[in-house]
Amino acid sequence: MHVHLFLDGAIDDWLELPVVLSASWVNRGLEHHGLYLHCAVPDGAVVGFERIVRALANDGWCETFTLVVTGDSWQALGVLSSCVARDGRLRGGAEDVPAGVLRHGGETSSLLRSYPFVVPAVFEAPEERCSMQEVWRRAFHRLGPRVWSYLPRGTRRWPVNGKHYVRHALDLLVAAGLFRQNVIRYRPLLEHAIEVFVLLPAAGVEKVAGALGGVCPVVEIAPGTDGRVLARVTGDEALVYELLRLSRESVRPLGVWLHDYRDEHALSRARLSYETLFDPTTGSWRLSPDEVLGTLRGHA
Repeated sequence: MHVHLFLDGAIDDWLELPVVLSASWVNRGLEHHGLYLHCAVPDGAVVGFERIVRALANDGWCETFTLVVTGDSWQALGVLSSCVARDGRLRGGAEDVPAGVLRHGGETSSLLRSYPFVVPAVFEAPEERCSMQEVWRRAFHRLGPRVWSYLPRGTRRWPVNGKHYVRHALDLLVAAGLFRQNVIRYRPLLEHAIEVFVLLPAAGVEKVAGALGGVCPVVEIAPGTDGRVLARVTGDEALVYELLRLSRESVRPLGVWLHDYRDEHALSRARLSYETLFDPTTGSWRLSPDEVLGTLRGHA
């Protein structure tokens, strides 16, 4: 499952959580500076993860937090190559989110047992442009001799040129229908744009997505498991005005956070520590709240 954490007044040690896919600085309103963490939490471990978050919050690691559990998201895009007009304004045009795509992903347990290397193939370079050879190099460096336990017994061992293993893992993911969309993070667009995270009631998401798509070139929707939806939207001041209009007329957001791009290098240590969470011999994930809390409190 995807767990989205918005932490007001957070200390940097949150970045050591072992399930973080990506991190961003955010501001809630004009006063509350905080941290956004996009986490991947094993099915069945969400309650335990919430326990970790509440315990750290009680320890003073943040002032307040908002936790949203979602399935897979879907990103709707306009034509990014021409979305910036000559006057610097952004053109909208994000396509509608296709009906039926916002569903839980396919079954993965059998694939994880038959070819465990799909785990490092995915998590060595999430949201990053990276060659297959570089993915292999990182996995081999991180796991050492353990890397062979992620490959089926009898596999020929190519420690130097292991991109074959990465390619096979990606082919298996495609064949299983688990890759459905390439998510675009178009950095040049951010020179002209603001990015906003908006938490919404599910009942109003279609109207909001349509309205924001009319003024924004990028709209990403993640359906929650509790009647809420998280939208990640990129636009200019027209985005702000549209949110204000929607709030007055129909759908009041449950939370709004502005992406703050300062000092992003400090976020680079956040990563999903699959080597401690995943057992390649059984194809299963394990997240122990007591162990995670003990490790994090020892680092603080």
